[in-house]
Amino acid sequence: AQGRLDPTPFSTAVRGSSPASGTTTSIHSMFSALIVLSNLAWVLASHSSRVSTNLRVQSERHGSVASGASRALRRSQQRRVLTNAGGDDNSTEEDSEAVTLVGRLDGYESVKCQDLVESGKRLLLMEVTAPFHGSTALAGVLMSSSNLSTLCSYGTNWECEGSWIMEDQGWDKHISTWQDFGTVLQSYSEFWDLQRPILLEKTPNRIDAVEKEFWGLKSAPLPPKMVEAAVKELQPVYVFTWRPPCLAALSSHAQETLMDKGLEHWTHWELIYYQELVDAHKFLLQQGIPVLVINIADLMWQQERTQQRIEHFLPCLGRLDFTYQPKTGEDVFSGNLWKLEGSLRSFSEKNQPLECCGYEVDTAKCIDPDKWPELNSPDKEQAEELMEYLLALS
Repeated sequence: AQGRLDPTPFSTAVRGSSPASGTTTSIHSMFSALIVLSNLAWVLASHSSRVSTNLRVQSERHGSVASGASRALRRSQQRRVLTNAGGDDNSTEEDSEAVTLVGRLDGYESVKCQDLVESGKRLLLMEVTAPFHGSTALAGVLMSSSNLSTLCSYGTNWECEGSWIMEDQGWDKHISTWQDFGTVLQSYSEFWDLQRPILLEKTPNRIDAVEKEFWGLKSAPLPPKMVEAAVKELQPVYVFTWRPPCLAALSSHAQETLMDKGLEHWTHWELIYYQELVDAHKFLLQQGIPVLVINIADLMWQQERTQQRIEHFLPCLGRLDFTYQPKTGEDVFSGNLWKLEGSLRSFSEKNQPLECCGYEVDTAKCIDPDKWPELNSPDKEQAEELMEYLLALS
């Protein structure tokens, strides 16, 4: 029989039910509480410098050695975010400290990647971000790994996004309209290097369709191309990226939107994107799927820490290089219209956070409305709460 996508071979049981296949039970369900907690606890514990200054998760960075009161407050943050996401809020300090060591894809260490290929396992790595919000910047860094394959070899898919491949077959570009995910996998498998252990797909249009895509891929048989390559199992993993509002100063698309449609319109859509990211994160957390959340500002100006987080989350990538520049004709092709010139390191050095955007790295806040206007809409408070949720995970 053909293999099927198993979303949880190294994480928790799927606790939801597929509209097509009903409730799925994993043999790993005995570890579900531990791994769900671990995925969140590691990223929260790694942010030990951020503690709350109000009843929510308003962040303020402290030194690496936190006081007893700060540790207690940080545990309260973890429990609150877990509770809001549908997790268990009864974890003890010992539980939290224990699971921080498990927040990674155990079994996918870099040295074992070739063994994984030979055993028929692949990681399906999906970026989730809003359109024009930094997915290309992250993809350029990920391309520095020789263990990762992209869809760039299609040649004419803008920014190497998979939805353009399907659009050329007459499909709508929005994943929310797709039905046959077996055909999607077959189309993508023509351009992934299936001998590499990590297969990247970075289409931003999945931000509002994560749940639908998850169930669609889960019920889809592995396509003939993968079966021929001896692929037996796909493990989905996700990297979410989000953008503090003032970093929109670096985006020509955001500047055009602000000029043409006004601040309230732009704020409204930022709110929608934040809400979709939070909803998608909660859904995947409930399914026990590994998720890493990254603040684009940290990708720019906290690169050492961000590199450590990515490599810890996905050891099979090996060591990443933020100075890497994707090579034309090898990593990217002219028809991809790859927009990031040079490396992410060089781009971030040319754009200092306070000067370009009014962003303060130490507090992770936008502090200068003269650089980029503050969010302005009736939903401003809700947007700030959603950002606090994402920041607590970043």
